[in-house]
Amino acid sequence: MNKTIMFISLWVFTNAIAFGQDPTIQWRRIDVPTHENCYLISAESIDDFWISDDSGNLYHYIKNNWTTSPPPDISDINYYRYIVVGLNRFICSAIDQGYKTHFFYYDGRKWLKYALVADVPVRGLCKVSPTNFWAYGDWGRLFRLVDNHWERINTPIEHHILDFTYISETDIWLSTRAEGIYHYNGVNFENVPIKDYPQFDIQGLTFFDPDEGLAFTSEGTIYCYDGIQFEPYDKNFSGKGLIRFFFINKNHGIAYGIKGAFHLYRDGRWDKISIPTNYRIHDAKLFSDGTGIVTSEKGIVIIGSMRTGNYFKDLAGRYYVDGSLNDKSTGAAFIDVNSDNLLDLFVLNTGPDQYNRLFLNMADGPFSDITNESGLLFSYNSDIFAFGDINKDGNVDAIFSAEDAAKTILKIFTNSGK
Repeated sequence: MNKTIMFISLWVFTNAIAFGQDPTIQWRRIDVPTHENCYLISAESIDDFWISDDSGNLYHYIKNNWTTSPPPDISDINYYRYIVVGLNRFICSAIDQGYKTHFFYYDGRKWLKYALVADVPVRGLCKVSPTNFWAYGDWGRLFRLVDNHWERINTPIEHHILDFTYISETDIWLSTRAEGIYHYNGVNFENVPIKDYPQFDIQGLTFFDPDEGLAFTSEGTIYCYDGIQFEPYDKNFSGKGLIRFFFINKNHGIAYGIKGAFHLYRDGRWDKISIPTNYRIHDAKLFSDGTGIVTSEKGIVIIGSMRTGNYFKDLAGRYYVDGSLNDKSTGAAFIDVNSDNLLDLFVLNTGPDQYNRLFLNMADGPFSDITNESGLLFSYNSDIFAFGDINKDGNVDAIFSAEDAAKTILKIFTNSGK
């Protein structure tokens, strides 16, 4: 429904001029030296970050320039994961075609192989401190790097560990596939209570302090930790196919997933953000100043940088006037149909079996679709319209040029003001 979005954006632009210059984030693609799927490894800022691709190549972006580092020299690898452990130093886990995991360390000059070969896929690596590194994966496997050797930590977890986060070196949190959330204090594991937990996968965890954190399920529900248990916090994306969340704090974060879906959460409200990709988003990170990095399929990397001044912003979704995917909108106009001094929105649709739409401006909330009761539903194809007070009764009337069989007719609708 492109026309609708265009006019709504124009309305926001003119009001931005009236109420002052507001900062916004401009999302743009940058050139990347790979066409493979991209994954974010580490990011200090939008000017300094590391990514990898499906072939395991490492790419460092710093101040508009890329440098490339090759993966470990090992054949038949399906999946790579990296963490940055120092200046041009990395740890890598590499899953082979037999679903075993090999570990490597890059010392700035060459890759060195660790002795351990894990008997399951290792899905993630985590740096807790400059000398404290962990790996986690399928079937409850948890490993810690001790004296340059990977050691297995026995866990009560039977299924896969999906995410790892920490508050301190002895305050470790694990999310699992259908087994909830575990807390590890360096000695014991505790299964943390989750209120109204339907046994979905806990895809992600993040903590802001020991008594406040968020957990994200595979079906899109967010749970909040209150120091004792996790309770439902937000269900806006339940069942909507988003795969990941990232939060800076409890009141500021993003949700992202398939087909470029990207939503910003701030102070209790979600807003859909348009970014330049229609592919699945693999990773995203938001910084405290509102800037961010997005990595996607097909070698797409997007950065969001701060911009100030007059700008256009797509708010069609917030105002409930974004229509449906099948709408073929060819025109729109703002008119005051009920003489309340608020501009209402008319949208002309010309596709087969589609109807025009009239949205009433509700002042303190989204627009309301009053198409059915408006009387503007008709089955003729029309691409020309105009509004005006035809009978001088103070109400806005409508006139359409429409096609009926082989002839063109005019359709006039008078407004009763009710």
